[in-house]
Amino acid sequence: MDGGMTIAWLPPKHSAVPVHRYIVEYRTVGQWVPLTDEFIPAERVFYKWKRPSLDATYHFRVISCSESGARSDTSPVHTITTTGSVLSLTIRCDT
Repeated sequence: MDGGMTIAWLPPKHSAVPVHRYIVEYRTVGQWVPLTDEFIPAERVFYKWKRPSLDATYHFRVISCSESGARSDTSPVHTITTTGSVLSLTIRCDT
């Protein structure tokens, strides 16, 4: 897939604690898997995934985390099917 896939999100509007980092998870079927082994810092609201498979359907969600590691503000799940062109997806963290 040329260019891979860019997943971008909007920070939560209402959060009980400041966001320190994000986790982006995906699944095709079964369990959620982190898109990267590293945390994404709060000031960066996108992730470029270089190796999604072609003709696959992915489900994505973004989780914001506080400095202590507490998870909150799980985004709604978004689904996209790859087709071979450059893709981007914007996800809202808050509902």
